[in-house]
Amino acid sequence: TSPTGAARVAERLRSQVREQLGTRVGRPDLTITISAGLTPCTADPDTTVRTADHLLYEAKRSGRNRNATAV
Repeated sequence: TSPTGAARVAERLRSQVREQLGTRVGRPDLTITISAGLTPCTADPDTTVRTADHLLYEAKRSGRNRNATAV
């Protein structure tokens, strides 16, 4: 998946979770959010995971319910 495609999928997932999940679990008053860190895979899996983890926390620090993408 291209970086643009991955960002589209993550945004669609984030949006749908926020809009639908509380209602589907019978708690329309419940706010459920999702944040994601997106980065291209590298030759070193540990580096990829560390970068994605860093971006995830960046998204959360930016207000939660966001996606952060490596450029």
